[in-house]
Amino acid sequence: MAHRAAEAIRGKTAKGKQVPPKAIVRLGRRTKRRLWWTLVVVAAGIAGFFFYQGVSSRPGTYVPTLGNAHIGSEIEFHQAYNSNPPTSGPHLPSIAPWGIHTAPISKELQVHNLEDGGVIVQYNCPTGCPELVGQLKVVVGRYETRVVLAPTRGWTVGSPLPPGPGSTRSTSSTRSESFGSSRPTGA
Repeated sequence: MAHRAAEAIRGKTAKGKQVPPKAIVRLGRRTKRRLWWTLVVVAAGIAGFFFYQGVSSRPGTYVPTLGNAHIGSEIEFHQAYNSNPPTSGPHLPSIAPWGIHTAPISKELQVHNLEDGGVIVQYNCPTGCPELVGQLKVVVGRYETRVVLAPTRGWTVGSPLPPGPGSTRSTSSTRSESFGSSRPTGA
């Protein structure tokens, strides 16, 4: 009996006839057609997703990446940022706590938050703008993580986006968006 089982596994019966191995499964014509169309639909979906990602408009202005080098301290010499606020570049190994801040956050700390998938919303109110800050707190308060709200030390001349009192900027990795002193979207 064991001999017959061993022969069957090798593809032969006791009489020497060839037997198809049990591992080979023959698919019917309809099953093959269904598998083929499933494969075509999945491939088209994947291609469509990547096409959409390539042509869809993204918010903000693209700022070329400066990489993601770590530095030891805020005062350590490093490559100058190509935007203000920065969207990439040299940064500290730690992040700023997510949430609402009442003091400006150093650029070297901001960039690590962006690298970790965060968004930083900053406002420029040298003489105070409690209504704007209140509206921004409502929007940012909807998120437990990955969003930071903080005042800025001011925008610099030569920034790619217009500075001004009461203006707001949001940044993410390689993206920057500027808003005037009007009500922020979503408030």
